[in-house]
Amino acid sequence: NFPLDLASAEAPSVNG
Repeated sequence: NFPLDLASAEAPSVNG
C-alpha cells in the first residue's frame, strides 16, 4: 500500500 493519503503522511499504507 502506497502513501496515497498525503494527509496521513505520518502513517503510510493506510488505504490503497
